Amino acid sequence: MKRSLVLIVTMTLIGAACSGSTNDAAINTSGGVSAVDSVVVAEDAGELSVGAGTDLSQTVVRVVTTGTFESPDFGQLDSVAGSGSAFVIDPSGFAVTNNHVVAGAASVEVFFDGVDEPIAATVVARSECSDLAVIDLAGDGYSTLAWSDDDVSAGLGIRAAGYPQGDPGLTLTGGIVARVENDGSTPWASIASLLRHDAELAPGNSGGPILDDRGDVVGVNVAASDSGRFAIPASVAAPIVETLGAGVDVDSIGLNAVAVLDDKTNESGVWVVSVEAGSPAAAVGIQPGDVITRMKGVRVGRDATLADYCAIVRSAGEGELPIEITRDGNFFAGAVRGVGGLSPVLAVADEAIDIATTPPPVVAEAPPAGTPYTEFVNVTDDTGTISFDVPADWVDRRTAPVFLGGADRPALSASIDVDALDAAAGTTYDQAGVAAVVFSADVDLEDAFDVIIDNAPWMYDCTPLERERFSDSVFDSIMQPFMDCAGTPSTVFSIAMGRIDEPGWVLINVFAPTVADLEAAVRIASTYTFESPPPLTPSAQDTNEAPAETETETDSADNPDGLDVLPEALTTDAVIEAIGVPPLAGSPTTMRATDMVILNYPTTATSADVKAWIAERSAVVGCEDPFTTDGDDDGSSYYALFCDIVNGDSLINYALRVYTSPGNTEVEVSVIEVDLQP
Repeated sequence: MKRSLVLIVTMTLIGAACSGSTNDAAINTSGGVSAVDSVVVAEDAGELSVGAGTDLSQTVVRVVTTGTFESPDFGQLDSVAGSGSAFVIDPSGFAVTNNHVVAGAASVEVFFDGVDEPIAATVVARSECSDLAVIDLAGDGYSTLAWSDDDVSAGLGIRAAGYPQGDPGLTLTGGIVARVENDGSTPWASIASLLRHDAELAPGNSGGPILDDRGDVVGVNVAASDSGRFAIPASVAAPIVETLGAGVDVDSIGLNAVAVLDDKTNESGVWVVSVEAGSPAAAVGIQPGDVITRMKGVRVGRDATLADYCAIVRSAGEGELPIEITRDGNFFAGAVRGVGGLSPVLAVADEAIDIATTPPPVVAEAPPAGTPYTEFVNVTDDTGTISFDVPADWVDRRTAPVFLGGADRPALSASIDVDALDAAAGTTYDQAGVAAVVFSADVDLEDAFDVIIDNAPWMYDCTPLERERFSDSVFDSIMQPFMDCAGTPSTVFSIAMGRIDEPGWVLINVFAPTVADLEAAVRIASTYTFESPPPLTPSAQDTNEAPAETETETDSADNPDGLDVLPEALTTDAVIEAIGVPPLAGSPTTMRATDMVILNYPTTATSADVKAWIAERSAVVGCEDPFTTDGDDDGSSYYALFCDIVNGDSLINYALRVYTSPGNTEVEVSVIEVDLQP
């Protein structure tokens, strides 16, 4: 994920001084904090009391941190100072603040009102999803504040205490509770609910208390925006703080993080501002500046909040948590609390771009660079089975299922003009776009890839490069690039991808006249999301029966086998015998016995004979429309006939290809049987 991310933030953190904390610098984009015009600044500690003489100058402290942070806007900032607020809840020195104030800090110091000497503090435990932390001040015998036990209602008079803008003097502002329950999903947390109030706040107030007229803590300040000021209510915060005080993290893997969403590139994720030393996140190798894109295979941050992220963290508990990140444009995956660290994924897709920009000697010319795509949108097929990001320029989309392998399968195509893409795939290869089709886990990935790609026109129109089977910590896939298509610098990138944690896989063909289109292929592959496909819909084409009125033609030169229906006992040999080969073919000259049967026949048939035979056989046995090209510049022609025949629990794919050139005609037959069962 690039640093061009535009942050979509609904609230503004108020945790740190504007002089340096990347916490505020990273996300202070909504511009909603009003001037602090109702601040009451006390001249001495005696004026800073509420309720029955509670002296806030002895209970509310300024928190100053240093550490290494990285914000989406400004990059890495080493050893910067941030400032927030906290309040003491136990004479031993335990104090409450926000997680974003102290998370990832290398050092934490606190200052009492008007006191220049710092007191060292350590982080006891944290909850990044509830944005709470407990810190322990050195020493003991401190004055404390207590949580309010009263139900809070709108109109309750309150005061907010803290150190806005890192000012060393404690500040009080007055107001009322405006609303009791507000959505707690924000870019930096996912809290059960928030209080909204109108007491003035500014950066540096984060972690400070809001107090009722008795001096009890009604809530913990977290945010301010044009729509109001927000605090975690005591009823939510107190039980979490009790657990934190016992040294147990709550809903945390050790990050100071913010949800990010780029509304142009459609990139989303959770930006890592800092990482707590010794935390589960640190153990797996997450670093400041990383962007978490998926957790348990689910894309996070797509609503510009931590809601999905926190839901997954909470559901994982202390168990293993699969995670995927981007770092400097590269993809990595691992598991928090798992074995080992982060490992690269999709590296093989990046290699395709390297090959395209520096083609091997067998390829004449690399594709032009093209104009990089700067805007992406997410597209979904009609069944809701598959979605992925495509360039926004590819405005024409085909989302209906396609018939393939004996059934209607979810499919998704996108281009500037999908019909033009269809026409160019197999002829000019000058249209950019993608065509994808979904398979259930019942269909073997490798067998199906062999059948479909070996029958694809780009296998013959382009220079096929090495087919690579690869498995990493996320994908089980096969990838093959085809270059120099139809004598042009265009590339076709075919990839079958199955996520290890998903119940099926997708075959993606990206047609790439430029390197920019190949880069789009990596984006498509990295963003696809898969849901279980609906039950496959059989077609009448699968019955292996010709229409009742079809008459058998025996002893015909165009149909030497005299068969108009396929035999009941289907084997690869029986299919070859039943469908036959074009007229006047001789005996096989070569035969390769593997998982497929391939026969090469020389024949004296003319192009017209072959074309007529293919048309007749296609109609008789119910195969797909034949593919033909007549009269290329060198006088050669290419004809093909493809049949998918359901045979109980398997699928037989019959492919016949005929190549003609002046003085020579060659027929190739291949038959592959694919098991449709797991």
